[in-house]
Amino acid sequence: MKDYRQAEFVKRLGEVLRRIRELGRSGLQPQEAEDLLRLLMMHSPMGMYIAYKGKLQFVNEEFGRLTGYGRDELLGMDFLKIVFPRDRKALRLKAQQASEGGDSSVREYRILSKDGEVRWVMETITSLQREREEAILGILMDITSYKEAEKTTRTRLGQVRKALEEIIRNMAFKAEARDPCTGAHQRRVALLACAIAQEMGLSEEQIQKLRMAALVHDIGKISVPSSILRKPARLTQEEFKLVKGHPQVALDVLKATELPHAVIQIVLQHHERLDGSGYPQGLSGEEICLEARILAVADVVEAMASHRSHRPALGLQKALEEISKNSGILYDQEVVDACLRLFKKKGFKFEEDGQERNMADMKGFPPCAKDGSQSSNYKGRGRWPP
Repeated sequence: MKDYRQAEFVKRLGEVLRRIRELGRSGLQPQEAEDLLRLLMMHSPMGMYIAYKGKLQFVNEEFGRLTGYGRDELLGMDFLKIVFPRDRKALRLKAQQASEGGDSSVREYRILSKDGEVRWVMETITSLQREREEAILGILMDITSYKEAEKTTRTRLGQVRKALEEIIRNMAFKAEARDPCTGAHQRRVALLACAIAQEMGLSEEQIQKLRMAALVHDIGKISVPSSILRKPARLTQEEFKLVKGHPQVALDVLKATELPHAVIQIVLQHHERLDGSGYPQGLSGEEICLEARILAVADVVEAMASHRSHRPALGLQKALEEISKNSGILYDQEVVDACLRLFKKKGFKFEEDGQERNMADMKGFPPCAKDGSQSSNYKGRGRWPP
């Protein structure tokens, strides 16, 4: 929206400057040229003014229309009187920079009209020489309608985001209702994944999509029988094949929602590996989206650091050794480096704001500790990759 406003502003400003250049090439006498320039400025489609020592010395018709004041009222008036009070300090600084020959880039601020109406304008200012002292030429355009449209768009985006978050919560709850440890795992993975993304300097939009994906990345396990999810022994080949299908199941489930395509792809790809040894598509290198590479590392670290039905926790140190050993092979090196910095230099811990939901009272489920680990004393052996 802002780019569109600036494009319209530049278009109108270019038309004004084109007319001024034509006037300069007209061969008129100085006084005639000045009179015509004043006439041109007076009828410009953009608001124009000249201020000297902070006082308005010239205003055109459009400037008067925007402010609601008559020309006689405006001439000699302190320019800041028409500026919305909270914007005056920034405007005063900008005018000072222009008078010193500094940057005169486009700026946006609010004006306060005579009848109290607040309007948004986009303006550029230029320093002028007048009697060996500096004056300011301002050219501005009313952008109130654009600002209102932006506000409406932000409101709608906020509503969409809330709807998406509700979808995420419902899906995460379904996964947790079936297996409490899965719910805790997803929340903890989301915390670490977002922390890694922030450490790497990803945008807020990317982090938001990563968070949504992380909170439901194991939703596909709803297709896996509970007896397999909680099996206290090594899985058979057939059982593991069924588990490996959970990203594809997640794709089928999430496609029926309103989640963004990018979020769904992160979930689908979180078990892919740099060398192509992952699943379900066998993607490699840059074929795997960055957010999925981040989620993969966070998933492995949390899974190894926590208890599982088939084994006790391997510990955080083992988890960090795993990603270090396979950095650049299975896992993205930049992601691994960011993760290691978080734990070793910045004191990251698996903690959440607020109380973990505890589903342990549901019949048939082994209880999960607050940190998401199983509280059973099972010491069995076996292997089930996270």
